[in-house]
Amino acid sequence: MGLYKRKESPFWWIRFTHKGKQYRVSTQTTDKRAAEKIYAKVVSEIIEGKWFDREKAEYLTFDLMMEKFMKEHAPLVSKGMQERYKHALKKLIAYFKDIRIKDITPALINDYIQHRLAQGVKNATVNRELAMLSKAFNLAVKKWQWCKSNPVSSIGRLPENNTIVRWLTEEEQERLLKSAESYLHGQLKDIITFAVYTGMRESEILNLKWKDVDLFKQTITVKESKNREQRTIPMHSKVTEVLKAKSKNPVQSIYLFHTRKGTPISRRTLIDAFQKAVKKAGIKNFRFHDLRHTFATRLVQQGIDLYTVAKLLGHKTITVTTKYAHHSVDSLRKAIEKIF
Repeated sequence: MGLYKRKESPFWWIRFTHKGKQYRVSTQTTDKRAAEKIYAKVVSEIIEGKWFDREKAEYLTFDLMMEKFMKEHAPLVSKGMQERYKHALKKLIAYFKDIRIKDITPALINDYIQHRLAQGVKNATVNRELAMLSKAFNLAVKKWQWCKSNPVSSIGRLPENNTIVRWLTEEEQERLLKSAESYLHGQLKDIITFAVYTGMRESEILNLKWKDVDLFKQTITVKESKNREQRTIPMHSKVTEVLKAKSKNPVQSIYLFHTRKGTPISRRTLIDAFQKAVKKAGIKNFRFHDLRHTFATRLVQQGIDLYTVAKLLGHKTITVTTKYAHHSVDSLRKAIEKIF
């Protein structure tokens, strides 16, 4: 018995004898670790007298698929997306653990959706989890040839309310910055300032390094972006003030914002601190991402064209940018008054 490779096949194969009959079975995977797990399961079933000749799909489980997904696909996306994958995977594994991928049907996926909604999870969160699951199955079908179809493809996405208008007023911003002074060793106030005056995503700010900052040219280069495309943002005077103040202190880390050990601040740590500061400031229904919303909305209200806003936000199309293009009643009134 054992694993082996065949010249004519890229996959690992299992060779063993059962009840006098010799078997050579393809694991249908090039991943040796996954093949070893399949082999171990076959050996276990033979010992227990439960093994019988069957299709390879009997051994390919959800766990193996997601392990391969995190090993091969996750490293290709941004660090922020990798963190979201890790969080979503915990929920998916808790429900689909040890289930054969051939047994994961649209009906079972719908049960998962209802299960998550019953837990009080928002539609948007469930949709992100389904997107990860669908991507894994697409790879399993087209690249790994582990199954014939993607069961998620027939499941419609849940409706999301993308029309929520929320940005900081000047008075709210002042209160929030004041309440943030006592969090993350004083860094939360600076992080909020960065978000409001650069429009950078939370992951982009947390991954920002000193080498990405050019105080002479007054620019910030975003390298760890969501779409993996680099962009350069001109510094606002408020951002320059933050950077100059930080540059006067001894540099303890390659990261602009960091823990006492010099490591980057985690997203969970940032969000926890931010939510506490928001509550302390008495601000209702406000997320960290709304700081990016604030940046975009203020630009539009000042008459900046959507193409420029899209470039600053790192959007590939203006269509995505329009959801940030909300106007206050005062800005709309000024527009009306210009009619002659």
